[in-house]
Amino acid sequence: MSYNIRFKLPAARGEPERSGAPTLEQIDRLERVLALLHAQEPCADIESGEHTHTIFSERYGDVLVDIDQVELGFSMRAEPELIYRAIHELSGLLRAEGLLAFDPQLGASVESRATYADFMRQYRSQYLCTDIEFEAFIANLGSENRRDQEGILMRGEAVGEAAFPRDFERLDWQAQNALDDDALWTHAQRIASTNDRTIAENDLTEFMRICSDAQEQFGFRRVDGSYLSTSDWVTASTLRYEADMVRRLQERGFAAVVFDQPQRLTLVFEHAEPFGTSDERERQCAISRQLLEALERERPPIRYLDMSREQTHQIEFRGADVERMHAIAVPLISASGYAGSLHVLKRYGDVGAREERVDQTV
Repeated sequence: MSYNIRFKLPAARGEPERSGAPTLEQIDRLERVLALLHAQEPCADIESGEHTHTIFSERYGDVLVDIDQVELGFSMRAEPELIYRAIHELSGLLRAEGLLAFDPQLGASVESRATYADFMRQYRSQYLCTDIEFEAFIANLGSENRRDQEGILMRGEAVGEAAFPRDFERLDWQAQNALDDDALWTHAQRIASTNDRTIAENDLTEFMRICSDAQEQFGFRRVDGSYLSTSDWVTASTLRYEADMVRRLQERGFAAVVFDQPQRLTLVFEHAEPFGTSDERERQCAISRQLLEALERERPPIRYLDMSREQTHQIEFRGADVERMHAIAVPLISASGYAGSLHVLKRYGDVGAREERVDQTV
């Protein structure tokens, strides 16, 4: 899957596909847009066809440029921060040619804004938090600390991709299954030790810490319990290999990798059409915020994750008591007036614990 953004002429949206040869005006605009994009990344490879060009960009993903639109295609594993900054940068760049951004994941047009913080306010519905927390997040976007972190992340991504091998000797699933718990744990620790040495030699300790904090509670874990980035290079590296063995040991109930035992409640709103109607999305976002505000008062604290998929919108909560979370969530949803299709997934522990599905009537 990919995260796609389209920049189009306003009049072109919703109209049937063009037919016939492009006009001179369209060809001129295509050439100007291509020149603008090429100037941002002169060394990027370009694959050209008749009035269609694909730019393989490190900054913007795979960029398709044709007569009426520019489309960015990011891997779903790409860091959200990098995606949003690319949209912000190009929305200003392409505005001069009359091309406006449309984000299918958001289901709306995205305007060019002078500052990145103001631009991000258009994505308020994508953040499951209170308004106060969101404004604090926005205020921090332009701070010196934030810029320092961005610099560490940019360097870490480049250095890490070069430092960690993709071709390495590994045990396949069958060989891992043949090992008892202690032998698999010994192998995982040996891989972790090699990874730690690579991290130290390449000054990636702070990068790994920032990535772990960002993925907390919802990522793959190393033998020390820290979380991994979801970048493509991490997934193909010895870091993910280490995490896969940790996950296998968790499924066996191996004590050394039982870092915590959160129970999990997942609310799954089903869409009748891809990504749902605008009314459905607004209602689900409102429910998300209300649930968060209600669950924030619980102790110990409950962690959450908001996920939009083509046919579903999922809100996931992790805490000490799934029944308590369920008891809070369902009456609130009923009171909201939501009348769509909804089911609930309850898991009574960490990976491998008992799970239960409830088709919810609200």
